[in-house]
Amino acid sequence: MYINPLSDIVFKYLLGREETKDLLLSFINSVLEDSDLETMHSIEKPDLLHTCFMAFDKRDKDLLLSENFQIHFIELKKYQNNLNKLKKALNDWVCYFLNEDREEETVKTVLEENPLLNKVHREYKKFTMDDQMREIYEYQEKKRKDEKTLINSFYKKGVKEGINQGIKEGEIKGEKRGKIETAKNMLKDGFSTIQIQKYTGLSVEEIQKIVSQDE
Repeated sequence: MYINPLSDIVFKYLLGREETKDLLLSFINSVLEDSDLETMHSIEKPDLLHTCFMAFDKRDKDLLLSENFQIHFIELKKYQNNLNKLKKALNDWVCYFLNEDREEETVKTVLEENPLLNKVHREYKKFTMDDQMREIYEYQEKKRKDEKTLINSFYKKGVKEGINQGIKEGEIKGEKRGKIETAKNMLKDGFSTIQIQKYTGLSVEEIQKIVSQDE
């Protein structure tokens, strides 16, 4: 069974423990190294794989809240279309996470070029060999998939109810327009308000409104 190294529990296992804090620092440094301070606050480039945002004053872009306050987005889905656009350190990390336990030769090349990632690879293998950790992983993955299925079912139910409601409202409006047209024809033929009300079901006020519009 494939175990995604980017899933919450595995990622925390690889980079979130005391014994792997050197890996966390390496990853963070690779992200910071890849940042381009001149363009990282731009949001008008949807093709960017790595974007970084900082807090500036709304009226004065030169007034920065803090250089240490940064929000980084690494959109892995864009990786294949942005090969070699990252600096090497971050590129190695991204390539590793996307190919671990999938593309053996690719991972092997990355590990040869970046020795520190060998430790990440070993920690990943330790995780996959730990029955308790695997059990937690499988539970979380099942929970995530169940939540996704539930959300999709609610969405489909909402769409269906919306369509049905639209049809119902359309039928009601169509029926009302039909009654109004009938009332107009009856008025032309000299029927009284009481007669029109009896045969169309329209209220006296509605019939009077039609009369005033036709005058």
